[in-house]
Amino acid sequence: RFLNIEFLDEASYFHSVFLDDTTFNGDQFGKHAQFGYAKFHKEADFQGTAFNGSAHFHYSEFTQVGKFDDTSFSSILSFDLTKSKRLYLTNSTISELVLANGSVELCQLWQSQIQNKVDFSRSNFVEVDFRRCQILGSADFSNTSSKVADFSYALFSNNAHFIETKFENNAFFNYTRFERPTEVIFQRSDLSKVSFVNSDISRVNFGENITFGEDKFTIFDEKRLINYKDFQKE
Repeated sequence: RFLNIEFLDEASYFHSVFLDDTTFNGDQFGKHAQFGYAKFHKEADFQGTAFNGSAHFHYSEFTQVGKFDDTSFSSILSFDLTKSKRLYLTNSTISELVLANGSVELCQLWQSQIQNKVDFSRSNFVEVDFRRCQILGSADFSNTSSKVADFSYALFSNNAHFIETKFENNAFFNYTRFERPTEVIFQRSDLSKVSFVNSDISRVNFGENITFGEDKFTIFDEKRLINYKDFQKE
C-alpha cells in the first residue's frame, strides 16, 4: 500500500508483478511513472492520485480491476496494448489518453475531461462508457469494436473519427454535442444499432459504405418509433 506518498523522481515499476491488492491512493508522481508490462493480479487502486508527468501502462494487464477515479494526469496517459477486465477512469482530468490496440471488457470514463487527443483505435471492448465525458481534442475510434457503447451527454469539441468502427450491439449518442460536426466522420460502419436521439447530426459527415438498417436507410431511432407505433395499433 502506497498512501499519500510523493514521488519526486521518476517512478519505475516496469515489468513488476503485483500479486495482492495494490493501492496508490492520494499519491503524487512528480515525474514520469512507468508501469509498462506490469501485471496486477488483483485490484489496482490509483484513485485520487496525481500524475504530474507521463504515465505509461502499455502492455500492462489488470486481471480484475484498475481504478483511476478522481485522478489527474498532466501529461500523456498510455494504456497502449493493455488488457483489463474492468478499467475505471471516472471523474478524472486527463491531458491525453491513448488506449490503442487494447482489450478491455469494461472501460468507464463517465464525467471525465480529456484535454487533448483520445486514441482508442484498434481496441476491443465489451462495454465502453463515455457518458458526460468532455473530449476537447481530437478523437480516434477507428477500427474499434464494442458490444455496448454509450456516449450520451458527451461533448466532442474537435474532430472525431469513427472509421470502420464496429458497434456490435447497441450504441448511444443521445444528447451528444458535436461542436465541429463537419469534422466528425462515420465511415465504413454499420450504424443499424446506433441511436442519435436528441443529438444534432445534420452536419455530421457520414461517408462511404454506411449502413443504417436492413434497408440501409432507416436509422435505428426511426425503426424504434415505427415499432412503437405498430405496437400501439395492436
